[in-house]
Parts: sequence; structure tokens; C-alpha cells
Amino acid sequence: MEKNLLKSKVFERGKKMEELYRGIHISKSAMYRKMNGESCFTLKEIKGIVEFLGLSKEEMNAIFFN
Repeated sequence: MEKNLLKSKVFERGKKMEELYRGIHISKSAMYRKMNGESCFTLKEIKGIVEFLGLSKEEMNAIFFN
């Protein structure tokens, strides 16, 4: 997972990380673990992030499946 790319997309969209983790219904600590590679985003969470940020398929692939 490309955490810096995800962070940049959040800020490009004028959002905050707090809005993102609340928007996909996970805790701050869960988001921290996922962003630092200690656990993985589920497919449901990835779908929520894609919808929340309005990511293209290319952006999604670059962030999560690269």
C-alpha cells in the first residue's frame, strides 16, 4: 500500500485523515495500523475509500495494488 499517495489524495480532495477513517467506520488506531502496514485494509474498506475520495481505478490500483 502506498500510504504517501493515499495521504496526498486525501489532501488533494480537501479532506482530512480523520474524515476518511470516520467515513469508512474504523477507529483512529485501526487507521494508524493500516497506514503503517501492521494490518491490511479489507476490500470493503478499500471500496469505501475509493467512494469517499472519488478515486479512479488507476488511482485505486496505484495506492492499494501496486
